Amino acid sequence: MQLISLISSLSGIYIGTYNPQISQLRILGKNNSIKDLYLRGQIIFATTYILGSFILLIFGSLILNIIKSKTMLMEQSIMFLALIITFLECNHSIAGGILLTKNEVPFFKASITAGLLTILFLLIFFQIKNIGIIAMVLSPGIAHLYNNWKWPKEVFMQLNITTEDVKYSIKKLLTNISHFKK
Repeated sequence: MQLISLISSLSGIYIGTYNPQISQLRILGKNNSIKDLYLRGQIIFATTYILGSFILLIFGSLILNIIKSKTMLMEQSIMFLALIITFLECNHSIAGGILLTKNEVPFFKASITAGLLTILFLLIFFQIKNIGIIAMVLSPGIAHLYNNWKWPKEVFMQLNITTEDVKYSIKKLLTNISHFKK
Protein backbone atom coordinates (compact mmCIF):
# COMPACT_ATOMS: atom_id res chain seq x y z
CA MET A 1 0.00 0.00 0.00
CA GLN A 2 2.94 2.34 0.60
CA LEU A 3 4.11 1.84 -2.97
CA ILE A 4 0.60 2.51 -4.27
CA SER A 5 0.49 5.64 -2.14
CA LEU A 6 3.83 6.71 -3.60
CA ILE A 7 2.53 6.21 -7.14
CA SER A 8 -0.58 8.27 -6.40
CA SER A 9 1.45 11.04 -4.74
CA LEU A 10 3.91 11.28 -7.62
CA SER A 11 1.09 11.21 -10.17
CA GLY A 12 -0.71 14.11 -8.52
CA ILE A 13 2.32 16.41 -8.23
CA TYR A 14 1.72 18.19 -11.54
CA ILE A 15 -1.84 19.28 -10.84
CA GLY A 16 -1.01 19.95 -7.19
CA THR A 17 1.64 22.49 -8.13
CA TYR A 18 -0.97 24.46 -10.06
CA ASN A 19 -3.52 24.71 -7.22
CA PRO A 20 -2.50 28.28 -6.27
CA GLN A 21 -2.73 29.36 -9.91
CA ILE A 22 -6.11 27.65 -10.27
CA SER A 23 -7.34 29.55 -7.21
CA GLN A 24 -6.16 32.82 -8.74
CA LEU A 25 -7.80 31.96 -12.07
CA ARG A 26 -11.04 31.18 -10.22
CA ILE A 27 -10.99 34.66 -8.63
CA LEU A 28 -10.39 36.21 -12.06
CA GLY A 29 -13.24 34.13 -13.56
CA LYS A 30 -10.98 32.48 -16.14
CA ASN A 31 -12.72 29.11 -16.32
CA ASN A 32 -11.21 28.23 -19.70
CA SER A 33 -7.72 28.49 -18.23
CA ILE A 34 -8.80 26.36 -15.27
CA LYS A 35 -10.25 23.85 -17.72
CA ASP A 36 -6.95 23.67 -19.61
CA LEU A 37 -4.90 23.16 -16.44
CA TYR A 38 -7.35 20.62 -15.04
CA LEU A 39 -7.46 18.54 -18.22
CA ARG A 40 -3.69 18.66 -18.67
CA GLY A 41 -3.27 17.67 -15.02
CA GLN A 42 -5.75 14.81 -15.38
CA ILE A 43 -3.99 13.46 -18.46
CA ILE A 44 -0.59 13.62 -16.77
CA PHE A 45 -2.03 12.12 -13.58
CA ALA A 46 -3.70 9.21 -15.40
CA THR A 47 -0.70 8.50 -17.62
CA THR A 48 1.78 8.60 -14.74
CA TYR A 49 -0.46 6.55 -12.47
CA ILE A 50 -1.10 3.87 -15.08
CA LEU A 51 2.59 3.67 -15.98
CA GLY A 52 3.61 3.46 -12.30
CA SER A 53 0.93 0.82 -11.67
CA PHE A 54 2.14 -1.24 -14.62
CA ILE A 55 5.73 -1.09 -13.36
CA LEU A 56 4.63 -2.07 -9.85
CA LEU A 57 2.49 -4.97 -11.05
CA ILE A 58 5.03 -6.35 -13.52
CA PHE A 59 8.38 -5.53 -11.92
CA GLY A 60 7.56 -4.76 -8.27
CA SER A 61 8.67 -8.08 -6.80
CA LEU A 62 11.79 -8.14 -8.98
CA ILE A 63 12.80 -4.65 -7.87
CA LEU A 64 12.25 -5.57 -4.21
CA ASN A 65 14.45 -8.66 -4.71
CA ILE A 66 17.19 -6.62 -6.40
CA ILE A 67 17.35 -4.16 -3.50
CA LYS A 68 17.24 -7.13 -1.10
CA SER A 69 14.06 -5.97 0.60
CA LYS A 70 12.42 -8.42 2.94
CA THR A 71 9.05 -6.88 2.15
CA MET A 72 6.64 -8.92 0.09
CA LEU A 73 4.02 -7.41 -2.19
CA MET A 74 0.41 -8.31 -1.69
CA GLU A 75 -1.10 -10.80 -4.07
CA GLN A 76 -1.45 -9.41 -7.63
CA SER A 77 -5.25 -9.48 -7.80
CA ILE A 78 -5.59 -7.56 -4.53
CA MET A 79 -2.88 -5.12 -5.59
CA PHE A 80 -4.65 -4.55 -8.92
CA LEU A 81 -7.90 -3.85 -7.08
CA ALA A 82 -6.11 -1.50 -4.67
CA LEU A 83 -4.54 0.34 -7.61
CA ILE A 84 -7.95 0.85 -9.25
CA ILE A 85 -9.59 2.03 -6.03
CA THR A 86 -6.70 4.39 -5.24
CA PHE A 87 -6.83 5.79 -8.79
CA LEU A 88 -10.53 6.57 -8.39
CA GLU A 89 -9.95 8.16 -4.98
CA CYS A 90 -7.11 10.33 -6.33
CA ASN A 91 -9.23 11.34 -9.29
CA HIS A 92 -12.07 12.53 -7.08
CA SER A 93 -9.59 14.24 -4.75
CA ILE A 94 -8.19 16.24 -7.66
CA ALA A 95 -11.73 17.21 -8.64
CA GLY A 96 -12.39 18.15 -5.02
CA GLY A 97 -9.38 20.45 -5.08
CA ILE A 98 -10.80 22.23 -8.11
CA LEU A 99 -14.17 22.59 -6.40
CA LEU A 100 -12.56 24.01 -3.26
CA THR A 101 -11.20 26.94 -5.27
CA LYS A 102 -14.75 28.33 -5.18
CA ASN A 103 -14.44 28.59 -1.36
CA GLU A 104 -17.21 26.04 -0.98
CA VAL A 105 -17.06 22.46 0.26
CA PRO A 106 -19.91 20.72 -1.57
CA PHE A 107 -18.59 17.27 -0.66
CA PHE A 108 -18.45 17.72 3.12
CA LYS A 109 -21.43 15.48 3.93
CA ALA A 110 -20.45 12.91 1.30
CA SER A 111 -16.92 12.69 2.73
CA ILE A 112 -18.13 12.25 6.30
CA THR A 113 -20.61 9.62 5.14
CA ALA A 114 -17.91 7.77 3.18
CA GLY A 115 -15.63 7.79 6.23
CA LEU A 116 -18.36 6.33 8.45
CA LEU A 117 -19.27 3.77 5.79
CA THR A 118 -15.62 2.73 5.51
CA ILE A 119 -15.54 1.96 9.24
CA LEU A 120 -18.89 0.17 9.04
CA PHE A 121 -17.78 -1.97 6.09
CA LEU A 122 -14.53 -2.85 7.86
CA LEU A 123 -16.45 -3.99 10.91
CA ILE A 124 -18.90 -5.98 8.80
CA PHE A 125 -16.18 -7.61 6.69
CA PHE A 126 -14.15 -8.56 9.76
CA GLN A 127 -17.18 -9.82 11.73
CA ILE A 128 -19.03 -11.75 9.06
CA LYS A 129 -16.03 -13.24 7.39
CA ASN A 130 -12.50 -12.26 8.14
CA ILE A 131 -11.33 -11.78 4.58
CA GLY A 132 -8.08 -10.11 5.60
CA ILE A 133 -6.39 -7.40 3.62
CA ILE A 134 -9.02 -7.36 0.89
CA ALA A 135 -11.46 -5.95 3.47
CA MET A 136 -9.10 -3.02 3.94
CA VAL A 137 -9.01 -2.45 0.18
CA LEU A 138 -12.72 -2.95 -0.52
CA SER A 139 -14.15 -0.97 2.40
CA PRO A 140 -13.06 2.50 1.26
CA GLY A 141 -13.57 1.47 -2.36
CA ILE A 142 -17.24 0.69 -1.76
CA ALA A 143 -17.74 3.64 0.60
CA HIS A 144 -16.43 6.14 -1.95
CA LEU A 145 -18.38 4.89 -4.98
CA TYR A 146 -20.59 8.01 -4.90
CA ASN A 147 -17.64 10.40 -4.51
CA ASN A 148 -15.72 8.70 -7.31
CA TRP A 149 -18.18 9.77 -9.99
CA LYS A 150 -19.98 12.73 -8.41
CA TRP A 151 -17.15 15.23 -7.94
CA PRO A 152 -15.32 14.70 -11.24
CA LYS A 153 -18.71 15.02 -12.96
CA GLU A 154 -19.36 18.23 -11.03
CA VAL A 155 -16.04 19.71 -12.23
CA PHE A 156 -16.84 18.71 -15.81
CA MET A 157 -20.23 20.44 -15.51
CA GLN A 158 -18.88 23.60 -13.83
CA LEU A 159 -16.10 24.00 -16.38
CA ASN A 160 -18.29 22.93 -19.32
CA ILE A 161 -15.80 20.24 -20.32
CA THR A 162 -16.78 18.36 -23.46
CA THR A 163 -15.37 15.31 -25.18
CA GLU A 164 -13.85 17.68 -27.73
CA ASP A 165 -12.06 19.54 -24.93
CA VAL A 166 -10.55 16.27 -23.70
CA LYS A 167 -9.45 15.28 -27.22
CA TYR A 168 -7.95 18.73 -27.80
CA SER A 169 -6.02 18.58 -24.49
CA ILE A 170 -4.60 15.16 -25.31
CA LYS A 171 -3.59 16.31 -28.79
CA LYS A 172 -2.04 19.51 -27.41
CA LEU A 173 -0.09 17.61 -24.77
CA LEU A 174 1.18 15.06 -27.30
CA THR A 175 2.22 17.89 -29.63
CA ASN A 176 4.12 19.61 -26.80
CA ILE A 177 5.86 16.34 -25.92
CA SER A 178 6.89 15.73 -29.54
CA HIS A 179 8.29 19.28 -29.78
CA PHE A 180 10.15 18.73 -26.51
CA LYS A 181 11.86 15.62 -27.89
CA LYS A 182 13.28 17.52 -30.88
